[in-house]
Amino acid sequence: LSLVINYDVPLKQVTFVHWVGWTGRANKEGKAITFFTKEDIPIIRKMAELLKESHCLIPDWIFHIKKDSWRKIKKLQKWGIKREKIMYRKE
Repeated sequence: LSLVINYDVPLKQVTFVHWVGWTGRANKEGKAITFFTKEDIPIIRKMAELLKESHCLIPDWIFHIKKDSWRKIKKLQKWGIKREKIMYRKE
């Protein structure tokens, strides 16, 4: 695949690597786009560090986000992220 779009942020790095790993197989280039909300910020910062180690291009502003404690991240991974209800209009 040349492009993967994640509409949800996985809570564990292993899952994220698996999802993104579908791009760029067999020495081909690929891109992954992940949409996230403010509730995902603790997880996003952690994912960005992982991707930077893999020489991926990460926007600098992500590294200015305050790091959360390992305990908070583990809690999010165990219990999930509480999100506000999404409102939509049925037509």
